[in-house]
Amino acid sequence: MDNLDKKPILTDSYLLKPECISSEYETNHYFPFKNESLKFISTTQNVLGGLYFSLDSDHYISCINGDVLFVIIDLKIDSPTYLKSSLLKLTSKEPCYIFIPKLHAYGYFSIKNSLLFISNYTNDHLGLNILDESLNLKFSNFIMSDKDRKNPSLNEIRSLLNTSYTNGLNQFDKTVLITGGAGFIGSHVAILLTKRYPNYKVIVLDKLEECSNINNLNEIRNLKNFLFIKGDICDFEANKKIFQKYKFDYVIHFAAQTHVDISLIEPLIFTKTNVLGTHNLLECSRLNGIEKFVHVSTDEVYGTTDKIPNINQPLEPTNPYACSKLAAENIIKAYQKCYKIPIVITRGNNAYGPHQYVEKVIPKFINRLLENKKCCIHKNCYDSERDFMYVTDMAEAFDLVLHKGVPGEFYNIGASNSVNIVELAKKLIVLMGKAKEGEENEYIEVVKGRLLNDERYRIDSSKLIELGWEQKISFDDGLVRTIEWYKANQNYWDKWDIVIDQFCDKLN
Repeated sequence: MDNLDKKPILTDSYLLKPECISSEYETNHYFPFKNESLKFISTTQNVLGGLYFSLDSDHYISCINGDVLFVIIDLKIDSPTYLKSSLLKLTSKEPCYIFIPKLHAYGYFSIKNSLLFISNYTNDHLGLNILDESLNLKFSNFIMSDKDRKNPSLNEIRSLLNTSYTNGLNQFDKTVLITGGAGFIGSHVAILLTKRYPNYKVIVLDKLEECSNINNLNEIRNLKNFLFIKGDICDFEANKKIFQKYKFDYVIHFAAQTHVDISLIEPLIFTKTNVLGTHNLLECSRLNGIEKFVHVSTDEVYGTTDKIPNINQPLEPTNPYACSKLAAENIIKAYQKCYKIPIVITRGNNAYGPHQYVEKVIPKFINRLLENKKCCIHKNCYDSERDFMYVTDMAEAFDLVLHKGVPGEFYNIGASNSVNIVELAKKLIVLMGKAKEGEENEYIEVVKGRLLNDERYRIDSSKLIELGWEQKISFDDGLVRTIEWYKANQNYWDKWDIVIDQFCDKLN
């Protein structure tokens, strides 16, 4: 094995560390992928197993006992690492799972007697001759079964691989790109579209910064019509490759810097991501052609107002975040007029629900109360009001805008749930059983004011309702659901970085 590349360099494979469940007597490693058919393989010291691959199924492999050298070879046509290999050592002392995508061959060499398991194992595994010179693998001092020695060469199965790859690209009616799809709202939209439209290929592009979490996509990450790409919308050359490779029909653009307080401290970051990043995506769309581009803006472009603004309301943003979103809207208008790109713009108000990062007001209050701490309210926010929409209702709105929204139009996405921030805190305090009604102030603390605060954001969503949207989850029901989710996932944001580097696909 002396000339194998000994770094995990392949485009689609990645490592995943398990969670540990310890007791007084032993530590078990919890396999996180449910409803998977498992195959256990006993290996013998100095015995070489493989190569094997699947045309249709992805797999996870781990070493339960012993030590194994594990080789992966990329057989995916047009992959940046096509026919390149990676060698990793698996040991039960430091357990991890290796993700093996379809069209990737794998084999193993036992350093000592070992036990492996393969998830999602099916009978469609095909053999490949590990001694094939075109694979450029050099082995010595090993034992191999007669079955493995008789596996076909790469040349014998090349047409099968080519056909499978081509069919994989062409089996879907539409291909959808969701930028920022590992974030809060984006992940719910990705889940909805992937499950509702099995004839769509849904591809999420996300940089995986602090407000994103790959675990937000657990429901769909093993589905055949879903793919994740780790990437940055500010990297134009990488974006151009992605657009050329996947030929998107639809783009839904969530990726953005969104925290108002941070925008007041580091405004240039917001200009780079929200303006330049959006411009990059528009240019890629222009160069490759798309059916529809849905741009996710914000109700904050309206500024604070006592009136309920419709889409014709004058725009008066009051902070660098809102200004960066309005700047992106203006570039969009230019691309609509000059290049006739079919673009729809949404302006949404506050969403809440599962997957939301803990910096936002509702999860922040819930998590503080779970820790038996007080809800901190800024002095100049005491009279602030916000409208809140449960996140699945918002995901339904984006599905509707994607399919029925008219290019060139704006759609406000908001609910009529206007609530004072103090009243919000009191609702949560009572719902979580911290105090009775009338005694909530025991769990409220007033702290120094924010650098800047808009009193209220309210919007008129009549155009969205005309498309057929309706609110299904009431504010109180949504709060109960959200509380239960955060109770069940109190360490959710502490563990997301167990996924090492990329999740599925990374373009060099």
